[in-house]
Amino acid sequence: MWVAIYNNAGSGGTVRVEEFRKRADVATAVSQFENDSTPGYAGIDTGWAASVDPPANQEWYIDRDASPDPVLIAVSTPPPDGRCKIFRYLPEGDWDRLSPPTSLNYRTCLDRRLERKTVRQLGDVVSVEYFDSATFNVDGSKSFIDRVLVEEYEWRRDPPGTLSRDITIRWDLEDGSTHAEAKTMTRMYSPDERMLAGEEQRKSIITDLKVFVGGVLVATQASDPTDAAQIEAALDLGRDFIRDYSFQIASYEMASDQSLFVAISSDTTHAWLDVPINGGTMRDAMLAAINIWKI
Repeated sequence: MWVAIYNNAGSGGTVRVEEFRKRADVATAVSQFENDSTPGYAGIDTGWAASVDPPANQEWYIDRDASPDPVLIAVSTPPPDGRCKIFRYLPEGDWDRLSPPTSLNYRTCLDRRLERKTVRQLGDVVSVEYFDSATFNVDGSKSFIDRVLVEEYEWRRDPPGTLSRDITIRWDLEDGSTHAEAKTMTRMYSPDERMLAGEEQRKSIITDLKVFVGGVLVATQASDPTDAAQIEAALDLGRDFIRDYSFQIASYEMASDQSLFVAISSDTTHAWLDVPINGGTMRDAMLAAINIWKI
């Protein structure tokens, strides 16, 4: 809270302003200042008193550029809080909480682990968001709460046969905005690193596709999506597909082979491939998901 310290002996109004930021109402904050010997608040001149005269629970903003003295302004909403959220999870220290800790390893050096939300497009990570916490939904998915920072990824494959990646880190502030300062790091992949990254990309595509297909099959093939037997029967349809095309799936993951694309395009055995979804069919969605060649 922002609290005004008034000199009751004078007639000039507010002549001294102190900052008191705590989750307490103004009346409680004021009581902290009324005793000159309060630890941490010593040095208030004799004869000064702390009081609030607009309503209790009022939020305050201090205009320190006002002349000749700082001016206390009552506002309906708290002033912007420019502290970086990441400092909540660091040990107490002499931190500049208004500046992001650009050299901090926030994956290993925090007091506790943050919840990660990863977004991919065609197997490439495009963002990783770090949240304070998360809860499970009924369907097993997660709802994430209170973002702390985000990594934004940009991949480049030009000229052909090369791979590089930029990661831009942005820190969220306590007032819900994002700090103006960001940190960008570039990685350039060697040929063997590029090959391994390609395998990881394609394996991620297949993993994401399995989750997607399983969810659609349960939603479209189980008349009661809460019945365990019906859920397993729907998922068995997907397992049958994986068994039928296990070689093509492995070839896709390891060698970027197009035989899986051809197999899905021409399949007439798995009727659920033609289930309508998102303005097209399941077949269309699966082909789009694995089409890293843009064919």
